[in-house]
Amino acid sequence: MGILGFFRRKPKDGIISFDGGPGDCMETKLLFALDAQEIEGQVTRRTPGEIEVKITKPYENISMRIQIPHFARPFTDLTAEWGIDVAKKLLENIYRICEMIYANLEELIEQYLTIKKRIDNLKPARMNADKFREARKRLKKKLKKGSIDNIEYQKRLISIRKQRRSLELEQDSGSKLEL
Repeated sequence: MGILGFFRRKPKDGIISFDGGPGDCMETKLLFALDAQEIEGQVTRRTPGEIEVKITKPYENISMRIQIPHFARPFTDLTAEWGIDVAKKLLENIYRICEMIYANLEELIEQYLTIKKRIDNLKPARMNADKFREARKRLKKKLKKGSIDNIEYQKRLISIRKQRRSLELEQDSGSKLEL
């Protein structure tokens, strides 16, 4: 599924109505108009302490839920008529979030690709850091064996550190994140 897979629009059709009662759970469908747009959704989970809705029109398969904290449950019940109002509000929030994402989709995709590129650049940097660590360990072993003296060890260590810094600077300059 691509980036746009979550935001498929459905064609406009249907009658504004409400099917289902406060006791229904999986079969409660919500249908109402908001900003001259018909919003359709379904309550997928409804208990006294939790309600979850899924939008089915004009977007699909995006859900949101709310849970009442355990200590507050004696005072509220989402299976009552009040739960339908909460479900409509959740559906409205889903719709508004989807509209905002859909309106700014190009910019969001651009930012996503920039961040993904930066993450991909970090992976080789990590591998290079391990490589430099191993080179430093080998150098230390040579010093302990007596193959090289302390002055030669310091010269080579400085060289290794310079190589690592220059590599880090290359990677940082190539993948600056602009917000």
